[in-house]
Amino acid sequence: MSFNYFPVMAFSKELSLWSSLSSVLTILGTIVLWITFMIMGFIAKKYELVLHKQTDWQFMVIAPSGILFYSLISAYAFLFKGSIKMNTIETWVAYSLFALSAILTLMGVYKFHNVVNPKRRGGRQ
Repeated sequence: MSFNYFPVMAFSKELSLWSSLSSVLTILGTIVLWITFMIMGFIAKKYELVLHKQTDWQFMVIAPSGILFYSLISAYAFLFKGSIKMNTIETWVAYSLFALSAILTLMGVYKFHNVVNPKRRGGRQ
């Protein structure tokens, strides 16, 4: 297997450089986003252990996995196939997983927010 740092489909070396940089930054950005949500899940785990309130931290750790799958599909298309863009099937699968993961992560974060900031009865004091 060979790695293609400059895709063969590019028209010029400058275009190839910018598209390669864009692809690499997309992959790195999604990995950083995934790590951020994983850390948030582990913070929820610590919160559950210390204060004995159920936070569903397992859901918060598993939900962002679609973001990682998007990154892996994008990396596969860029590094192994050497193309600037993902093909149609890869695009549909990657963005569907990313959207599903975003929705599930939002639900997990909202649940954790409700545990951390419960509604008080009788108004503010």
